[in-house]
Amino acid sequence: MALNGSLVVRRSAANDIRMSLDLFHSRLGNQQFNHYPMKLPTSGTCDFIDTLRTNYKETLAQIENMPGKGECPVTPRTIYVRDLVFPTDVYPP
Repeated sequence: MALNGSLVVRRSAANDIRMSLDLFHSRLGNQQFNHYPMKLPTSGTCDFIDTLRTNYKETLAQIENMPGKGECPVTPRTIYVRDLVFPTDVYPP
């Protein structure tokens, strides 16, 4: 599975803004998406990013303009994900 896209942060975001992540896939490539059983818990923006950094350090190193660990609040920026191959060991087959 490869990920592409961008996330635009228009204003500073701290832990008062809640984030979560759900993954969906189209196994047959027919645009009929199913929910992956993997989910990250909802948490404040800074805590959410720090959790991602702790659990997926190598993967996040490939994301351009990602906030650093402990950077809070997250300042306005555009975060780019380009042809990122998602690690297969973090989701069920």
